[in-house]
Amino acid sequence: YDQYGEMWKYYSEQQQQPGGFSGGGGWQDLRDFGFGGLGDLFATLFGDAFGRGRTAETEFGSVFDASLDVEYPIEVSLEEAYSGATRTLSLTLQDTCQQCGGTGASRTRSGYFTLGQACPNCHGRGTIPRSRRLEVRIPPGVQDGSKIRLAGEGLTGRGGQRGDLYLIVRMRPHPVFERKGDDLYVEVDVPYTIAALGGEVRVPTLKGNVTMKVPAGTQSGQVFRLVGQGMPHLKGGGYGDLYARVRITVPRTLSARERELLQQLAQLHGTATTARV
Repeated sequence: YDQYGEMWKYYSEQQQQPGGFSGGGGWQDLRDFGFGGLGDLFATLFGDAFGRGRTAETEFGSVFDASLDVEYPIEVSLEEAYSGATRTLSLTLQDTCQQCGGTGASRTRSGYFTLGQACPNCHGRGTIPRSRRLEVRIPPGVQDGSKIRLAGEGLTGRGGQRGDLYLIVRMRPHPVFERKGDDLYVEVDVPYTIAALGGEVRVPTLKGNVTMKVPAGTQSGQVFRLVGQGMPHLKGGGYGDLYARVRITVPRTLSARERELLQQLAQLHGTATTARV
């Protein structure tokens, strides 16, 4: 009201005069305020499309965005986040119709009157679909929630200005590794003999298996840190670490000789075949 109050006051007074706007003078007076008619007035006060937002149709459904920027979810595997990857995306954006400016209406003048009809270009929708195929580079080190900005690839507004497209990374769960920031966690099976006597085991990483030394007396659940074997840092050089959590394994079946030796070991420890609780 602060901006258009005087005009509304004038409009009310005109309605109370004989003939109101029917004689056409009211429409002319509205143009004195910079409006072509009530359509222009309502578009200015309430928005060109009366609350119609801009949307992008993606494989995940409709994404609503009140500006020209669009957010698009993209699922990324841990391997892609480690090495980087190139993706081809197909999406359809609903751009503002340039012919009607997003109002969905086409205006023509007849004397003092401004007549409106559905825009022939967008058929009254106010938007025009635009299909796109984009080659996207996923940088190494992205994580869940990371945003990849593609400048000028968003929605098209009035005058042809373009917003930006933001790819929102969603990390796909991995069957082997758990990720926390730039660090990785993995379960490593260690035979009970190596856990007791010490030795070496193979540990999986995203670059391949590496050898890890296991000291004698290692306990189940113990964690060893492998420096630099985690995820690359998104900003700056270097890598996170890999944490290997020990899971001691015992054989399901024993040979007669193995059983004999284990029984002897149990007698040396005074445990026989019954463990103390």
